[in-house]
Amino acid sequence: ASAVADDTAENETTGGVPDPCGLLSQDELASILGAAPGEGTVQGPSPEMRKVCTLPDGTILGVEVAVDYDATLAAVEKSGLDATLTDVSGVGDKATLITYDVGVLQLLAVEGDYFVDVTGMITEAQATALVKAMLAAI
Repeated sequence: ASAVADDTAENETTGGVPDPCGLLSQDELASILGAAPGEGTVQGPSPEMRKVCTLPDGTILGVEVAVDYDATLAAVEKSGLDATLTDVSGVGDKATLITYDVGVLQLLAVEGDYFVDVTGMITEAQATALVKAMLAAI
């Protein structure tokens, strides 16, 4: 996705990267998660670079500038958390599934100017569907 050109108007109103809470409708989320999770709360430690949306069910959707992808993976590897990183094909330009020992999955995928990530107590199929839908929406 050529997000820089496509999101100019949205970025002018929200600042920085696209709002992950606004990428998917409740119907789209329900079709993937099995139930509508409710409206999310957007946060941005650095709105120009990263925004996250926390859904009421605890699922987290994130959008970040693509240049941060490798650094994010490196930070997970150095974190000391018990996690397994696996490359995933067929999702974006490059994708990595992170499985934490506590039953939480995180799927990160980079495409064009942004990378998106989904974190939660969800299945790999749900994470993949969410990431693909988010990438398509950017």
